[in-house]
Amino acid sequence: MIEHVKLAAKIGGRSLLKWILLVAAGCFLTFISIAVVLFDNAELGGGGHGVVVAFTLNLFFQNTIGFLLLAGSPVFIFLYFMVANKIAIATTIHQLLKHKAGDMISSQVGRLVEGLTQSGTWVAKGSDAALLRAKLLQANMDDPNTSKLKRKVIQYVSKKIQLDDIDLQDGNTKLSTIVVGKVEHFMHETAKPSLKLFWLLVLVQLGLLLWSVL
Repeated sequence: MIEHVKLAAKIGGRSLLKWILLVAAGCFLTFISIAVVLFDNAELGGGGHGVVVAFTLNLFFQNTIGFLLLAGSPVFIFLYFMVANKIAIATTIHQLLKHKAGDMISSQVGRLVEGLTQSGTWVAKGSDAALLRAKLLQANMDDPNTSKLKRKVIQYVSKKIQLDDIDLQDGNTKLSTIVVGKVEHFMHETAKPSLKLFWLLVLVQLGLLLWSVL
């Protein structure tokens, strides 16, 4: 148990550090882009009252790319957060498998599904994959004994696994075993964390920045 806690702390720290570095780098590039656009087009504001409106309109008509880069800054920051989240979770899954600890996730999912099938709450409302997934996600969020990191990984995996091909009407189906198998398969099929999306986002932002100043 203590070893599991130490491993979880180690993996969580590594994933958090990667998340922080990616978000910090993305936000830094975004703020640099804002500063360059403002500095390079400072003369478009004119003087007197309404300088902000004048600057915005002139920037839109005279440097459309710069306007898009400036107005789209919140979108870039949001995308950096989204990409960093995805990479951090993929890193966690990869590290769990690397340390032969993938069962920390799959066994927890199995317990959650077992709890749902024993209570019968989801069956009473209609046996379909969408409802099963929704109930599984909710049960995971409501579990007080699950760490925040493990909860996020389970949420991510539960949204990705295929449940539509399970015959939920078959009384002989051991649902928890099937779902656990799908979770383990997905985790092993998940490739090593890739920074391709992050670098693609960086290249798009840098490309727009260079285009705006040329």
